[in-house]
Amino acid sequence: MFTGKLRLRDVKKEASNAHTFVFEKPRAAWQAGQHFMFLKPHFPFDLKGVTRVFTVCSAPEENGFAFTTRYFGEKSSSFKRSLFSMQPGDRLWSFGPSPLYDCFRALDTARQYVFLAGGLGITPVRATLLHHAAASGALKATLLYANRDEEMIFKDELTALHSTLPALGITYITSPEHINAAAIAKAAQAYSAPVFIASGSRRFVGGMVGILRNELGVQKKDIIADMFRAIPFSGAGL
Repeated sequence: MFTGKLRLRDVKKEASNAHTFVFEKPRAAWQAGQHFMFLKPHFPFDLKGVTRVFTVCSAPEENGFAFTTRYFGEKSSSFKRSLFSMQPGDRLWSFGPSPLYDCFRALDTARQYVFLAGGLGITPVRATLLHHAAASGALKATLLYANRDEEMIFKDELTALHSTLPALGITYITSPEHINAAAIAKAAQAYSAPVFIASGSRRFVGGMVGILRNELGVQKKDIIADMFRAIPFSGAGL
């Protein structure tokens, strides 16, 4: 497990209030889709504390180490305000990959996948797709990506992956439309035994699992639910 300080390289605005923090690549080993814990000492701090857990949105093959998060200015937690005050060259403590809650597993190219992503739930998907693009390009998957508006995180980058991942299908869905049973069934119809992976907020993932289990009759063993949940001793949300 890696323990050390990451040096900030850049902060990129992705869409609306979403930003990607890009650090110099550490001497750490991780798999696409895993989480790390981050420590940002600051004072005074609120009840959400001085740590967070973020999914690494960069693939292990990339020349950098990154996560994406949202920022709501003064409405944000003390951690987020301190994080967004960082400048290139500043350092951030990191520990990982986390042995807990690492549910996003889509590394076996012998399997077929249907990704159901909502909002920031796209972050482990990006890492996974970039990993497969850098490896064999043999991933067989369909992505349903839902967002509140047209400002979808990584949309241009994801669309460009068709050239290196020919068996990848992507459907973008914006409000008032949403991912429903019919959309999931259509996405899965080309596969014989797909694994369904839902990634996003607890509410989003819970809704997707409910559709899969109750409306489509998908067995529990064929569902991976990767929720953005609270981690003990680490704040969540804003």
